[in-house]
Amino acid sequence: MALSFVGGGPFGRRSRHGGGSSAVCLAKSPHGSGKNALSPDERRSKLLTDRIVQNFRVGKRREARQLLRELGDRGGSSCIVGFNRIMKEVGGSALAEEVYQALMKAGLIGDVVTFNTRLKLLSADGDLSGVRKTLSEMKRVGVAPDVVTYTTALNAFCDAGDFVSAENTFAEMREQQLKPDLFLLNTIMKLHCKNSDVDAVLGAFEQISDKGFKPDNVSFTLLMKAYDADGQYEAVERVFQLFTSERQTPNAQILCYAARSKAAQGDQLGVQQVIMISNQLGLQLRIFFYNKVLDAYAESGFVTEAEDLVRQMKSEAEIEPSIVTFNTLLKMYCRLEDMASVNACMKSMNEAGIEPDMVTYTTIMSCYIRLENVDGAEKLVEDNIRSGLRPNNFLYTSLIKMYGVAGDFARAKEVFRDLEERGVILDVYTYNTMIDLTAKHEGLKQAEKIFKDLLKRNIKPDVATMNTLMAAGARRRSRRVVLNYFVMLSEVGVRPDRVTYNILILFFGSLGNIQKANQMYRDMLSVGIKPDRVTFTTLVKINTPVDLQQDITRQLKGIWKKPSSFETKIGQFFSELEALKPEK
Repeated sequence: MALSFVGGGPFGRRSRHGGGSSAVCLAKSPHGSGKNALSPDERRSKLLTDRIVQNFRVGKRREARQLLRELGDRGGSSCIVGFNRIMKEVGGSALAEEVYQALMKAGLIGDVVTFNTRLKLLSADGDLSGVRKTLSEMKRVGVAPDVVTYTTALNAFCDAGDFVSAENTFAEMREQQLKPDLFLLNTIMKLHCKNSDVDAVLGAFEQISDKGFKPDNVSFTLLMKAYDADGQYEAVERVFQLFTSERQTPNAQILCYAARSKAAQGDQLGVQQVIMISNQLGLQLRIFFYNKVLDAYAESGFVTEAEDLVRQMKSEAEIEPSIVTFNTLLKMYCRLEDMASVNACMKSMNEAGIEPDMVTYTTIMSCYIRLENVDGAEKLVEDNIRSGLRPNNFLYTSLIKMYGVAGDFARAKEVFRDLEERGVILDVYTYNTMIDLTAKHEGLKQAEKIFKDLLKRNIKPDVATMNTLMAAGARRRSRRVVLNYFVMLSEVGVRPDRVTYNILILFFGSLGNIQKANQMYRDMLSVGIKPDRVTFTTLVKINTPVDLQQDITRQLKGIWKKPSSFETKIGQFFSELEALKPEK
């Protein structure tokens, strides 16, 4: 679901609406904020509130609770203002909830500030369940949410990656026709950014101006981040040019994305110009900046430029490489399958006194997997054992996979059996690997025994588990097995993914049931799963004559080069294929 407007400054900054602060509420009180402007009753409530806050702060909770009851008995709006202040100042959602329950026991209903304060504390604790309950309770007691309410909830859901709840909250806010502020607009940008929806981030950014606001550093940072994550480095440069044209002062994050856009294109001079800007502004670039720019060089394969940056970091910025620096270099060398440079990098790590971590081992193991270097993988596992680090199931699972690929299934089973003795915690990833290898080497029945063992250990299967078993059933051309495991997905609380539907489309296509295969494609779209090139290649194969397949596939490849527009263009293209129409 694409959200159409966005916003807000950095979460935690006090919004112009008050951000749930009871202090702001007091300032806006018709009685005024000065002591002499308060009525006698209000002064007594304020003094009582002061005593309660102080008792909570010094740990005198019994006295504080007694005074809370006394405050509740007083009633009135000044009482609610007092409760709001106590909730805000006692610290932590647990104590705040206790204060709120005292308010409820007194037969009082909080105002929007009360609920906003609760939301803010629950959000800070990552308590999404509490956030949802608070929103529901506001509806139940008839307290209308405001912009602060929705901004706080959106931030909580967005930070937790719960995009469905965030989008539902946003839709509800739009129904209330609340006018967004820059804080909220930036929050929606962050939601789209985390959801990797570049077009929606751009649309939200453009609406900041449409709503009469001026984009701030947060707005520009989020837009640059979205383009950076999508690999649109030229777009990152354009955003930075727009930023500088507005004569705003960049922060370190904006400069980091600007430098990354240059590095990803191998533009060393451009990177140095960004560093010069930071020096002119008096910004001290830290190792985070250098590691992120190094990552951009490494991802694009600019080896010499990456190594030059590390040398500059040491000699000019006087920053020593960290474990992240070395792991980034290792990732680059491993991608190039340059084992000589990998070994040299490991030697430099040792000389710098930096111990390898699990990222180091998993990075190198991934390279050994691609090279099918069983000896190297075995040595790496031994080095991991000698390092004293906790045994890592990725390394052992990778070793199991390599034995399987090499055709030595007996060794794979042996390692799997010995995992618990080595102190390795078995997880679903390990079981998925073993289920897949067993299905390929010993058949589906033996694989299902491994699956039953997984269930006995109360390890929850994931979508990859079910996909592996479905694929095994498809290889046997067993409609019953494939559909049984597809149905079981919902029974174990797992949602199907793109791979699931690709398996079904290919399976029914291989049986010659083109109508069912095409129906699976439509089902895939109906549940919001985006197809990929595998999906469309399969559909082309089963829906078009052999003599046209190669030409159509060639046309599709031209669309695949731009990931951000792939789904839209490919959908338009494929919808024109008359062969997709269901068989009569």
